[in-house]
Amino acid sequence: DSVTNIGEYAFRSCSGLTSITIPDSVTSIGVSAFYGCSGLTSITIPDSVTSIGRGAFYGCSGLTSITIPDSATSIGYQAFYRSGLTEIDLPNSITSYANNCFQECRNLTSVTIPAGITSIPNEMFFDCNNLTSVSIPEGVTTIGAGAFRNCNLLSVQLPNSLTKICSSSYYGNPNLSVLIIPDNVTTIESSAFSRCYTLRTVVFGNNVTTLQPYVFQYCSSLAEITLPTKLTILPTYCFEGCTSLSKVNLPEGLTTIEASAFASCSSLQTIKLPNSIRVLNGAFSGCTGLQEIEIPEGVSMLNNTFSSCSNLSKVILPSTLTTIGNDVFYNCTIYP
Repeated sequence: DSVTNIGEYAFRSCSGLTSITIPDSVTSIGVSAFYGCSGLTSITIPDSVTSIGRGAFYGCSGLTSITIPDSATSIGYQAFYRSGLTEIDLPNSITSYANNCFQECRNLTSVTIPAGITSIPNEMFFDCNNLTSVSIPEGVTTIGAGAFRNCNLLSVQLPNSLTKICSSSYYGNPNLSVLIIPDNVTTIESSAFSRCYTLRTVVFGNNVTTLQPYVFQYCSSLAEITLPTKLTILPTYCFEGCTSLSKVNLPEGLTTIEASAFASCSSLQTIKLPNSIRVLNGAFSGCTGLQEIEIPEGVSMLNNTFSSCSNLSKVILPSTLTTIGNDVFYNCTIYP
């Protein structure tokens, strides 16, 4: 019982190790202590342990379950990367989760994140592609970049405390169908929900002011969207490749639709632009279903705006228009 720490790389690549009991004198499990112990199927961690170090159980593919004691306060970077965990019980005592701590745990199916943390770290569950259910507690304000990227979540219940959804946080969840953004969220970063192929319904809270590029790129089942009322700029590639998108409600106050925001939205036949719009460069390129559109007064320049809108036959231009730039009506029906 004189052992207080399991040192760095202590049992690294001991592939024949199948079971270990850690004595209750141990307070920390060091960096890569059990790295690559692919045969390890059973481990008992005592209540004395407070920290699990970086890569401690990296590649322990035979380890399907583990009980983390209530004494633990921190889990290090990639601590359980590519382990065989099918479930994990996280105690309320943990206040520090490092990035990527459960990355590529491909047998993990459900997780309940305990109360007490305010942010979910970057890529915490990245590539856990059998993860179908996650419970996020109230008090969490930020979901980190790539936190649930390439998972298989069937639904997402976001807490009311949430203020920010970081880049690629839910990228590539192919079976996510409904998304409700809470009222306290102000920012949704780039690619947050890209390639969520079955996403059909998105409801924005009242305070979203910023969407970043690619947010809903290739969400090919999304048929209708009502954008948040405080939005002033719709970023590049925001809805690119949303091939089912047929109805878009844009708020008054929106001034800019950036290049390719609706590129290749082939089901979009018509869209009403708010009177506040001033910039439309490249916004609707490749919208092959678009048939008619009216550009509001105040827009002074178009550039590549309707390129390859092959069914566009009617465009009402404003008196304020002074410049028709490159490829504006390239490959359109109205182009001679």
